[in-house]
Amino acid sequence: MSLFKISFRNAVFFSIFALSFAFAQLQIQVNQVGYEQTAPKRAVVQSSNAITDTRAYLVNTQGTELLEIELGEQMTVDSWTGRYFKVADFSAFTEAGEGYQIKVGGTLSREFAIGEKLLQTKTGSAQVQFFNGMRYFPGMTFSQTANYGYSLEDDSHVRINGSSDYHDIRGGWWDANGDPGKHLSHLSYANYFSPQQIPLVVWSLLHAAETQPDVFNSAATRDEAAWGADYLLRSLASEGYFYMSVFDNWGGWGIGGGQSQREICEWSGENGIRSANYQSAMREGGGVSIAALARASKAGISGDSSAARYLAGAERAYAHLKANPTLYQNDNTENIIDYYTGLLATSELYNATQKAQYCTDAAERAGALLALQTNEGWFYTVNKNGQNTRSFYHAADEGMPVVALVRYIEVCNPGNKSDISQAIKKNLEWYVSITGQGANPFNYVKMYAGATNQPASVRFFMPQTNETGYWWQGENARLASLASAFIMGAPYADPTGDYWETTLFSFATSQLDWILGKNPYNASMMAGFGRPDSYGSFQGAFAKGKVHGGIVNGITGSFNSDALQWGTDWRWMEQWLPHNAWYLTAVTSLSYRIDHPIDEPQGFVKPVPAASARLKIAVVNGRTLMVDLPATATQINLYNMQGQKLFSHFVSGGSSEMIQIPSNVKQGAYLVSVQDKTGKNRLTGKVHLW
Repeated sequence: MSLFKISFRNAVFFSIFALSFAFAQLQIQVNQVGYEQTAPKRAVVQSSNAITDTRAYLVNTQGTELLEIELGEQMTVDSWTGRYFKVADFSAFTEAGEGYQIKVGGTLSREFAIGEKLLQTKTGSAQVQFFNGMRYFPGMTFSQTANYGYSLEDDSHVRINGSSDYHDIRGGWWDANGDPGKHLSHLSYANYFSPQQIPLVVWSLLHAAETQPDVFNSAATRDEAAWGADYLLRSLASEGYFYMSVFDNWGGWGIGGGQSQREICEWSGENGIRSANYQSAMREGGGVSIAALARASKAGISGDSSAARYLAGAERAYAHLKANPTLYQNDNTENIIDYYTGLLATSELYNATQKAQYCTDAAERAGALLALQTNEGWFYTVNKNGQNTRSFYHAADEGMPVVALVRYIEVCNPGNKSDISQAIKKNLEWYVSITGQGANPFNYVKMYAGATNQPASVRFFMPQTNETGYWWQGENARLASLASAFIMGAPYADPTGDYWETTLFSFATSQLDWILGKNPYNASMMAGFGRPDSYGSFQGAFAKGKVHGGIVNGITGSFNSDALQWGTDWRWMEQWLPHNAWYLTAVTSLSYRIDHPIDEPQGFVKPVPAASARLKIAVVNGRTLMVDLPATATQINLYNMQGQKLFSHFVSGGSSEMIQIPSNVKQGAYLVSVQDKTGKNRLTGKVHLW
């Protein structure tokens, strides 16, 4: 990721004030691409004044009102000053089509579509195109004045920092549209923030090809994955470690002593200080590189190298890191990132080789990961001197612990599968719990963040004061990684499918909605989809400009608070590989879940005749139930899990009912029954309130 040459703090506040515009008095924010046919569907009405409207309408391109929607209660969000919100839930509408809008009074939302596997259909191929557009080629010349005629070097002969040696490290992808550097990971010096970059792209492309083969097991996807796998193999040193980064101070900004020459090195801080600590530890790109090469071998792809060579490289790198588990970390201590990336590496190696030792090693990694989990469900980051410390939070890969555990279960089928499933459930329930603390109209999944020796707190956005000393940016990769965790972890959190239908389906799609326009700035953050971004784009010294399908960093909080920030420099507007890698993982996993329901359809999945239906129910905003009713229904009752009746609602008539749950009913699991006129329970089901 790149940096501005001007003072960071001045740049930040200039951007903030420049874009603290007054939005229209009333806006209706929707996913501007569209909604999955069977998923929860919500729009958010936002106004600078109190909202007096009580109803919204779903309309088609002719303006015909298709559905009347009762708006939820008005809410305000602490520190999002000057904004009032109401939620319009139109989940009951499942008719596929284009050109839908939500109308409140005389105000219309942007148009959107509804359809089966819609996000994959509309945006999936653009993800592969984005990666193709981010390929690194030599000789590319930039026309901007700041570039001084600079053209990209041929990376077949790149100097290794601290030596007179050179290495062929051709290929790969630009890290971001403002950074022609290439990174397996960065932020290694800070120990707790290393994101997975180029290797995650390879793994995500192969995940897409495996989970949705009819769409992604294509020549284009396989070729793109092979392009990345070839780069990973070239990054593998003869000693058995991977070279971490090819760095040129973000295209030669002149920061850090004026260096612009590309080098294989580690770099640190906003000044891009280089060092010879370029060997990738497990958490510094090594683990996911192994996983990606092993998965490439299993998929049988080949580029400049063969599938057999990919596997040989993965096994050699793993053997080296297993023999030297703490040699390359900057603090020589493994932490949670080593555990979940190592778990993914060993799982994929077993999948490719069927060698039992890899599952044995994976079990050790899974055990170390679970040892960091609290009773509440969140994870610590590290165990130091026998003491678990520092809450785990991450601006890019926060869903990866669950994703790695799921992959381990899928591949190794461990004997303690039930214990791991319980850990997944606890973690997902923790996110559901904290996300429900306070008003949250967008259902934006919150984090539990606190730097070393600082107490953790529940918040929307990553704190700007952290161990990196400078790094924070929009968290669209984090949101997509957590969407992936909600989707992939759902059958293990609850094999009946109830928790998916009542809660996790909504949580997963809400994060993707935010990226695609349902956010306080009414802006789709994927280039070429939805509302064009009118706030400018990041133009660093060697910025490509926007690449079609690329996702920008996104919205942040202001300095150590949750007050909204949306600016024009790299922290908000730069497109970055992990955003798209996690988005691709999320949408293909969602399509797989739609193709393969966890259990009998319930809630929003495939309506069935009322006479034979189980209770179909949705939880709206955590506190409102929407119940599809049999013709004989007269009363709906809510019970706690001990069977005590807490609340009754008499049916007013119609095929569905919206029921506001009293505020004294706490979050948690409850039973719902629907009675007929004789008092007999006709339908029952479980819901989860948040």
